[in-house]
Amino acid sequence: MDTTTINENFLTMADVAKRYHTTIPAVRQWRHVGYGPASFKVGARVLYTEDALLRFEKNLLTTR
Repeated sequence: MDTTTINENFLTMADVAKRYHTTIPAVRQWRHVGYGPASFKVGARVLYTEDALLRFEKNLLTTR
């Protein structure tokens, strides 16, 4: 299995922070309070899918 391909399909907390122009601690806090895109853990790594980010963004737009 090619791990490079797997890694390209998921985003890290740093990727999410960069996408939303915020900090990693802010994204970590979002997870703690149940806000933000859905995430999952693989070992110690917190990962996100592009679909989860798109659902989060769509939800933000429909709740305004």
